[in-house]
Amino acid sequence: MTPGKIACGATECDLGLEVCCGDGVHRPTACLPRLTNRDFLCDALPGSLEENRCDEAADCPAGQGCCTTWACSGECPPVTQCTALPCLHGPVERCVAGGACRPGFSCHVAPGARVGTCQYEAGRVACGNESCPGNESVCCWDTKTRTGSCQKSCGDEPREGLWSLECLGPDDCGGYPCADDANPRSGGFRFTTCALGAYNVPDASSLIFCRSVADCPEHNLLGSPKACEPDERFPASAKTCVYPEPEPESDL
Repeated sequence: MTPGKIACGATECDLGLEVCCGDGVHRPTACLPRLTNRDFLCDALPGSLEENRCDEAADCPAGQGCCTTWACSGECPPVTQCTALPCLHGPVERCVAGGACRPGFSCHVAPGARVGTCQYEAGRVACGNESCPGNESVCCWDTKTRTGSCQKSCGDEPREGLWSLECLGPDDCGGYPCADDANPRSGGFRFTTCALGAYNVPDASSLIFCRSVADCPEHNLLGSPKACEPDERFPASAKTCVYPEPEPESDL
């Protein structure tokens, strides 16, 4: 661990004065001075496709983490910088081997690499009278009978009312959103999963689980959330975000 410094190719950058620029895969990597107000400081380095302003939480103020973010939805280069947690754009909180992650997360570094990501160590998911270990099974839940069981998989055959539940709220996901996917996986049944990054959840999901309305993001199509209310279709005390009903289309 090297708070305030970051390895950058064969050299090391002083994060108080420099950023590390690279092409994302190979060399060149170089330290460039933080002497400009541009959003992407590494423009000055030809071929640079990423900018790193940290590589672990120890480089950041207390309560923040080192997250990879994108400034736009097009081809903006990624910038790794200190931000509030959880990270906005997915499982991209950076850490170094031996470094610390938030409670419930651990640092996973690929063989031969120096920097890895903080990954959530799945807990247990409520499933009626059972509690499913999230790293071993899912809750196969029938919303019609309100019964379920822990299984490795809910099978390949779609069935109306069948859900594969990997989570039932942010607490099952280390603070990240728990949501469904508007485009179900092959197999046809509905599912919930930890969406490790809140950026695209409102438009990729039709159902978002919550503890309070503060967990409910703005939805581009439906606007601001109205409430976080109990959802009797699901086990335990699950709650989901409630949005305004879409206005009917005009016949004019």
